[in-house]
Amino acid sequence: MVAAQTTDRTKREYLVEVRVDFADSVLKQYAGSYVIETETPLSFVLKSGKGRLLATIPDQFEDMEFFAESEMKFFATAPPFELVFTDGGRSLTPVMFGAETKGQRVQLISLHPAGTG
Repeated sequence: MVAAQTTDRTKREYLVEVRVDFADSVLKQYAGSYVIETETPLSFVLKSGKGRLLATIPDQFEDMEFFAESEMKFFATAPPFELVFTDGGRSLTPVMFGAETKGQRVQLISLHPAGTG
């Protein structure tokens, strides 16, 4: 099935995804902070729960829902926006109307040396 999306600049088509349910334990592996490699790097935060991922980009949108299409690919219904994970969830590729942007998980640094906290 194909749905058409029309803007004032160009007509786009994208596939209508089929939602797949995964346990929250599977979705938790993707929760965390990512940096999206745009001209000005963007902070991209994902939370998991209730069978979906919730994405936030500060000052742009908060808690946009993403549903699983497969274990590595997720979609939002508006706007047509996809997330593709690779490298065990360490890399993220947001896709919007076919345009891909790379992202990397932000590694949190412990404030406590190993074994002290």
